Amino acid sequence: MKSETGQERPVTSTAKWAGSKLVIITHDGFSKHEVTYSFDEAGSGNLIVTNGTTLLHTRSGALTVSTIGPFTRVYKRD
Repeated sequence: MKSETGQERPVTSTAKWAGSKLVIITHDGFSKHEVTYSFDEAGSGNLIVTNGTTLLHTRSGALTVSTIGPFTRVYKRD
């Protein structure tokens, strides 16, 4: 992956099961993006996708951690 400055950065992703949920975490050195996939426990068959991003950056010379999300989307089964 290329950064905003055009430099190459390694990206690492891991996938794991947490009970009945599939969790995929991606790191690129400056941020962590986590996506969780699960099915509605009410038995509707809907797919629920929750994601959030954690960013590491400097602000006024201090390391700052910012979190965006979580955001949840529901995909309804036809």
